[in-house]
Amino acid sequence: THARLGGERLRGDKGINFPDSELRLAALTTKDLEDLSFVAHHADVVELSFANSAHDVELLQEHMGHLGSQVPAVVLKIETRRGFENLPDMLLTAMRAPCCGVMIARGSFGNPWIFERARALLGGAAPRPAPEAEERVAVALEHARLALRLQGDTRKTAIEFRKHLGWYTKGLRGAAELRQRLFTIESMAEAEAMFARYLEESAIEAAA
Repeated sequence: THARLGGERLRGDKGINFPDSELRLAALTTKDLEDLSFVAHHADVVELSFANSAHDVELLQEHMGHLGSQVPAVVLKIETRRGFENLPDMLLTAMRAPCCGVMIARGSFGNPWIFERARALLGGAAPRPAPEAEERVAVALEHARLALRLQGDTRKTAIEFRKHLGWYTKGLRGAAELRQRLFTIESMAEAEAMFARYLEESAIEAAA
């Protein structure tokens, strides 16, 4: 996440993003487990948010198994890179139940390729490799141009789009430093110049 030297104050309904951190947190909270009995008896579907591993799915199935024979379908909500990487194992685990599904949620932020890769996984094929820097930058800038077309080429649009540009840098060499620079832009032209410089520097390093 990015904060000024003096610190930042979080407003209501705001969160902190750790894009490059692998947080070992359970998908099910104590409150989730307390509510599960009511949900299982009154809902058709249980959606497991931030599902990251087969163990998360097994834990949900274990608790649902104690709630009687009428078990709702389970939908895995893929919201992290780790969740996508573990999707085959999670899906095989979820398929022990009569009905299950997958929903691509926050995992698609800055990663529109996830849908194509997910289809390949679900079809039993190897997904294409993660896109190279050039493709990431090209798609990020195309996304930015669409935002400009919709909202106008204003400072407000650029500031609102900072986080989107940052999401596209996930997995790139020097991503943290690049994101820090992108989070200062006040125009899309600045973003284009930063990306161009990044690609140029990357090409020089690769050739060295």
